[in-house]
Amino acid sequence: MNGKRIQMLRRHLLFSGGLILIVMLTLAACGGKASTSSIGSAPPAPAPTPTAAPEPTPTLPPPPAPYPVPAGAALHVDAATGADTNTGGEADPFATIQAAMTSAGTGPMNIFVAAGTYTVNPTVGHILLVEGVSLYGGFPAGDWTVRDPNVNVTTIQETVMTPGTGAYYTGPIESPAGITNATVVDGFNLLGFTGGAGTIYMSAFIVRTGSAPIIRNNTITSGCGTSGTNGARAIMNEGGSPFIENNTLYTRNSTAACSAGSVAGYMDEVGSTGSPTFIGNTIEPLGPNAPINPTISAEFFGIAVQAAANTVIQGNTIFMRAATSVTTGIRLRNGSSQPNRADLVENNTITQAIRGTSQYGVDVNYGTTNASATLRGNTIDIGGTTGLGAFIRGIYFTSVNGAMVVDANTLTTGVANGNIFGVYFSVVTGAVSVTNNTVNTGTSAGLNNGISVSGSTNTLAITDNRVSAGPSSATVNNQGISVAASTGSLTHLARNIISASTGLSSIGLLVTSTTNTVSVENNVIYGGDGGASGSSTGIRVAEPTTGTLTTLSLYNNTIHGGGSPLTTIGLDIGNTNGFITTLNAVNNIITGGAGTATTSYCINLVGTGFTTVSTNNLTGCATAAYFNNGAADTTIMTGLGNIAVPNSFVSEAGADGLIGTMADNNWRLSAGSDALLRTGGTDLSATFTDDLTGAARSAPWSMGAYEF
Repeated sequence: MNGKRIQMLRRHLLFSGGLILIVMLTLAACGGKASTSSIGSAPPAPAPTPTAAPEPTPTLPPPPAPYPVPAGAALHVDAATGADTNTGGEADPFATIQAAMTSAGTGPMNIFVAAGTYTVNPTVGHILLVEGVSLYGGFPAGDWTVRDPNVNVTTIQETVMTPGTGAYYTGPIESPAGITNATVVDGFNLLGFTGGAGTIYMSAFIVRTGSAPIIRNNTITSGCGTSGTNGARAIMNEGGSPFIENNTLYTRNSTAACSAGSVAGYMDEVGSTGSPTFIGNTIEPLGPNAPINPTISAEFFGIAVQAAANTVIQGNTIFMRAATSVTTGIRLRNGSSQPNRADLVENNTITQAIRGTSQYGVDVNYGTTNASATLRGNTIDIGGTTGLGAFIRGIYFTSVNGAMVVDANTLTTGVANGNIFGVYFSVVTGAVSVTNNTVNTGTSAGLNNGISVSGSTNTLAITDNRVSAGPSSATVNNQGISVAASTGSLTHLARNIISASTGLSSIGLLVTSTTNTVSVENNVIYGGDGGASGSSTGIRVAEPTTGTLTTLSLYNNTIHGGGSPLTTIGLDIGNTNGFITTLNAVNNIITGGAGTATTSYCINLVGTGFTTVSTNNLTGCATAAYFNNGAADTTIMTGLGNIAVPNSFVSEAGADGLIGTMADNNWRLSAGSDALLRTGGTDLSATFTDDLTGAARSAPWSMGAYEF
């Protein structure tokens, strides 16, 4: 065989072998098998599964600087290296902010200020803002690319009093009319003048009527006035609409020389027409640079809004410290200047460790003007345990005629030598909604009330709250929730967990002198422990002295008369004049008391009787299940579905073994409870369909606040 022929044969064999291999690999990839008998060799090993290349770790952009350097044209100021004869460039800064303001003209312009101390006095004048010219502090010396006011402290202080125009003392910075939110003051330590006299306000920043600057990331400390001054303010607002964000505000009023007038982190004037906004500020009327002066008798305010419109106060932290004065975290007033005003107070924290003569967390008084307020998500802990503490009101409304909403707040009070009210409404003509709040009041030497409404003339809803009233003295009453003189079309109390404590007499829920329709449903109520000479009552209803309480409905409540050693009553109804024309009690679990009282009733009725009293469980009432006008009455126990079986709850007394501490109790019906409790209730779905937790009820209904 010649060489050419051999070469051709080799090419043919190579081609044929390659073709066979391709077929085998194709079949393997398809899940089939290739025959190899024709070539007499084992199949090749399957190709390894390819390993995916690892995903590259993405490069995240750096987080934004907490104090960004704004873009745009800028002038520069450095007290240490600058000169007012310079041009204000990065390499040749001015020495004073006033020189930079003059050079900036009418803006727009940014002025960057390096760390240092800058003086305001009559010689150089105070800083009068210009529209569109913004001030930014916190730059390190010689570096205009980064800033941090906490590290590079940039102080503007007043060494000699520099009065401004009008009735108000100006302080280091004044924002005149015509300033908008295009003008920013950001990153400074502002110190007002100390030692002024006369009828002036010792402020560090004043906002004039028609002015709306952004005041952000500053530490602002008021001046300090001697006798005769109107008071000290970190920020004084004559009538503008400032946007005040992420500042720390201090008031200095801590020595005898500074003891005159009220003090406030912020206050506006009575005739103000602006709409201020407060976001994320920390406010301390007596800051770390001003110890407590026990001789001060003036009022202290965190934020005091006198008459502004549509105020927003969100996410602020207010520390109140005082010894002998009235202290208020947030005060809202209106006078008569702002009709249809609507204020929002949301997610603020108000704390007071040392008591003044009187304490208010939030104090609202709008007078005769139609104005409304929403208080939502605030945490209020006031009163403390030391100091005078004449009385405490956590949230206080008086003389208001717009809609009032108090929702999802957590309120705790300390000890008072006088009365304590967690939430208190007095003389309210607008609709009131109190929902989803947690209220725990401390020990009082006077009246103690978790939620109190007196004088409401519109619809009133108190729902989904958790209320625990602390102990009162042995000579005054103690009440979880009290509704008095409510004359609106509907008073609705639902899905609350309420407990009273000790006092002369204790009442879980008191409804008195209230007219029209009152609906009480799905509540868990403990009547407290009364006192040695008083009583404890789960629910007490007293008819109005005039008018008509058309309908009183008590549906699916779990009621305990409490632990008074003298008298305990689950449900106490006074209807002597028959003003309650329709009286219904259905599906309630009523326990007369703890079983240790001299006298114990599940239901005590004085006056005209029930329209409907059915499918209730009446237990723990040794004297009488139903005491009707001075005599035991057993007629309601026949043919109406009322029963008297022992209660069986998941955990009646909780981990601490105390019935009255409701936070760790669980008054749901247990699996071992009587079947009539679990399924013997009346279907009231035409009126409501849920239980205390909001879960849907289903036929056959359970008795009590929880559907089994």
